[in-house]
Formats: sequence, C-alpha cells, structure tokens
Amino acid sequence: VLDSNFGQDIGLSLRALLQGSGMALIDKKIQQRYAEELKLAGVQGIFSGAGQKNVSWNTFSGVPVYQNLGIASSVDQAVSMIQEGVDDYKGRPAFLNLYVLAWKMTPSDLKQVAAKLGEGYEIVTPGVLLGMIANM
Repeated sequence: VLDSNFGQDIGLSLRALLQGSGMALIDKKIQQRYAEELKLAGVQGIFSGAGQKNVSWNTFSGVPVYQNLGIASSVDQAVSMIQEGVDDYKGRPAFLNLYVLAWKMTPSDLKQVAAKLGEGYEIVTPGVLLGMIANM
C-alpha cells in the first residue's frame, strides 16, 4: 500500500503512476523506478491493476511487478477468469493472480474455486507467487 507521503519521498506521483491505465502500473520505466525505490523500503514485489486482458510481469532489481488477471466476485467468475488466463497465456508455467472481493467471496468459496479447477493448478499466497516469479 502506498501512501501519499511515500510517493512524495521518492518523487513519483500517483497521478503519473496510474495515468490512463485503468489503475495498472503499465509503463515499464515507471515500473522500474517504483521497483527500485520500493526495494530500498523492503518491498519484495508489486501487484498492479484491477485486471488486464492478459497477465504479464517484469522484474527489476529482483522485484517482480505483476499485472493482475482481474477481480472475481463469485466462484464461477473466478474459475472462468483463471481458465481463460491459462488459455491466453502461452508460456508455462502460467502464474496467475486475481483479486477476490472479500465482501462477496468467503474462504469456503475459495475452496470451491480450487475444487472446480481440479488437478493441474496449485493455489499459493500472493507472496509465494511473487517469490516464484522472482526466482525464475
């Protein structure tokens, strides 16, 4: 979570960060600057955006900057987003992250998502995912 004081301290404005991008950090030069500056504060990875058509990531100075798959508000929507993300991403393994609306989805719903996905998928925490990407 970035607060306005932190942004002032490193000389980057949130307006520059998010300008025209649908709340995603998509400019690679700005990604690099944020990754390098935030690394000094102990940040080990950045999740960006509320969802892009295709997932992607870049790593700068060992800090992955990951573009999220999207925001799910139901079991079926989450499963669909993940399956479409796998189909759209041609590389393997496919590292997918999506946000879930906590006020609409419960831990039991997340268990249902995992069950519907079945074998071939591994559910990990966001920190583990960023670590896997950083170690590629």
